[in-house]
Amino acid sequence: MYFNGKYSREGTNGYQGGNDFTFIQRGKVVSIDDSDDAGRIKVRVIGVDNNKVDSETYYAFPMLPKHINIVPKLKEAVLIFTFKSNNNKVDRMYMGPIIPQPQFLNKADFDLEAWNGFSFGVQDLGPAPTERKKIKGGYAKKEDIAIQGRKNTDLILKESEVLLRAGKFVFKGDPANNGASVDEFDDRLGYKFNNRTQGYIQIKYNTQTNIQENGTPKEYGTITNIVSNKINLLTYKNGNPTFNLANQENLISDEEMQTILKTAHPLVFGDKLLEFLKLTKVAISNHTHKYAGLSPHSEGQSESAKAMQQMNEYDLEQILSKNIRIN
Repeated sequence: MYFNGKYSREGTNGYQGGNDFTFIQRGKVVSIDDSDDAGRIKVRVIGVDNNKVDSETYYAFPMLPKHINIVPKLKEAVLIFTFKSNNNKVDRMYMGPIIPQPQFLNKADFDLEAWNGFSFGVQDLGPAPTERKKIKGGYAKKEDIAIQGRKNTDLILKESEVLLRAGKFVFKGDPANNGASVDEFDDRLGYKFNNRTQGYIQIKYNTQTNIQENGTPKEYGTITNIVSNKINLLTYKNGNPTFNLANQENLISDEEMQTILKTAHPLVFGDKLLEFLKLTKVAISNHTHKYAGLSPHSEGQSESAKAMQQMNEYDLEQILSKNIRIN
């Protein structure tokens, strides 16, 4: 594709002129179906396609490269660019969707929110979500670089930190809403920061990595935090048990997730296991028998009796994690 202008050295073609693009128009998405997977959408350009039914409107190609997948929803707004020609109904390219504020990432309707803040918009801009107390922390700061999902996910690149999140907000009616009161929700936007069931991976650089004891100097490096209600560490090869981890629809189906939660092995708390092993070592090394053939003596106040009693009464369930599983 050549954008021929005043200083072009690519020869001539039907689009040669003084400007790369000559038209920028507003459009309303009427179809996102493209049988060729070229990323094209059909857009009704106001003032140009008024007399056409949706199926007669023209395809518009995305201006973003295919490496980035952002497809507008039906009835969302986009900007349409056309090359200089006598026919601005073909060879269209689009940029969008047009999202006026973060709270409209899930959808901004062409006829309602999309043009908020413009002189021709039908509404004023809504409240700034980053200033709302019950939503604070849910959106990237101005100094961050972020890729934001439609509703409840994001990837934030901070100065010395990477943050990948799912479920950063709770919306009314969410199954994962474990809140105590509806008053926790923002009264204007209808959702809140999720401080109970949010899942995230946080990688922090230049953070203290040791516990200072007895005057030891501070050490700095990288710390990775993985936070979730349940965490599964799973493998394809030689797993025991094995699971279907590559479903072509959703990788791990809801049914398979239930199987994993039920049959994958709970992770062992190393410090608790070590505590029990030390107790066992003392009990076995120092145990006594009242008579030959009887069980080890665990009565009385001797150290060996106390150790044997503690070993016998140790709650082995506390060695196992209830929320982290492996295979």
